[in-house]
Amino acid sequence: MARPCIGITTAHNAEQGNYYCRHNYIGGIRQAGGVPLLLPPLADQDELLICAGRIDALLLSGGGDVCPALFGEQPHWKLGKFDPERDDFEIGMLRLMVDLGKPVLGICRGLQVINVALDGTLYQDLASQQPQSLQHMQDAPRRYPAHSVTLCQGSRLSDILGATRLQVNSLHHQAIKDVAPGLQATALADDGVIEGVEASGQPWLLGVQWHPEVMWEHDQAAASLFRALVSACL
Repeated sequence: MARPCIGITTAHNAEQGNYYCRHNYIGGIRQAGGVPLLLPPLADQDELLICAGRIDALLLSGGGDVCPALFGEQPHWKLGKFDPERDDFEIGMLRLMVDLGKPVLGICRGLQVINVALDGTLYQDLASQQPQSLQHMQDAPRRYPAHSVTLCQGSRLSDILGATRLQVNSLHHQAIKDVAPGLQATALADDGVIEGVEASGQPWLLGVQWHPEVMWEHDQAAASLFRALVSACL
């Protein structure tokens, strides 16, 4: 049986003129049986259509902030760096993959892009806009869990991870505010911050706020997310 091709979006450093992706994403897809293909931000609609047609699934990787104009807000004073070129590409690709009924997994920023692309909103800076929240930008090394999340029983995410309670790492300062129509919040931190979303039924569309790509080598629950994405292509 042919191995599915999984497109992984890349970050863009305009000043240095390069595109990049952490190796952990690539390893996560390979250990799950998929073939990783790195996707730079493309502006041409024909190129987006070609990419969406040729990959079997899309992984929206982590990275910088999402432009607030995309969800109807002015920039908050704590807004970090964002890349309009990447925002436009990922939103366009996400919508095409949904139209084609192909699987999509969003990680950290990727979850936020899914929500914005489907008309949801974000907290631009969680610590200042929700000051009672937990520490969501951990000081511990990336691969270590920082806090707990509770998963909705019977959700796709809970079924994949085999749990309703999980310890996760946390490396974000933006977060979902209003969940987009058609999505369900299926994982919450103890402070109420949304840590996972999914679309019911088809297409296979799921996002997590934590970073399983740096945990999969020593955490079976994290590895199972990549396996589920690859399996959804078969």
